Amino acid sequence: GEALADAFRELGVESGAAIKMQRNEGGAFPTHFDNPGPPSKRFLTCVLYLGCADGAPVSAADGGAIVLAPFLARRARIAPLHNRLVVFRSDTVLHEVVPWTGASPRLAASFWFDSSLVNRPEELELTRDRLAFPSWDDAAAFFQTSPLQRCVSRAVYPLRRPSPTARIAGSGSRRRRDR
Repeated sequence: GEALADAFRELGVESGAAIKMQRNEGGAFPTHFDNPGPPSKRFLTCVLYLGCADGAPVSAADGGAIVLAPFLARRARIAPLHNRLVVFRSDTVLHEVVPWTGASPRLAASFWFDSSLVNRPEELELTRDRLAFPSWDDAAAFFQTSPLQRCVSRAVYPLRRPSPTARIAGSGSRRRRDR
């Protein structure tokens, strides 16, 4: 516990967290950042997958994977397996959740932690000097760690939306598949 508390202090993580318990009976989340920009101070996203509501193991056919798309890096597709914890930066990791099609609802807990080190004015200013890079590699390195990538990522990555037949998690009904 002390090591985690020390790491959170170094990251400027403020006490307390926003917590959301989820019981997803289907749907998906389109490509997004959990921190859309100021005035949000959301810094760290943690998703703990709790498995299926009926206790059955999650299978690859159930869907529901979270797909992380770190800027200018390879996407990572992570299955929502029981007791799996996924942790990523809220302000710099674009992500989506693919449709859940399992016969039993998926259970998860999401935690969002704020930090005083996110969306500071000096990080968000677009000036000619700030954006003068000696090489493409230097520009890529800058945007991989800058919250300004939220603007640029829309031009780099296609914003994938769920299919018209998939619903956004938390709204409407869906068709269940047979097991």
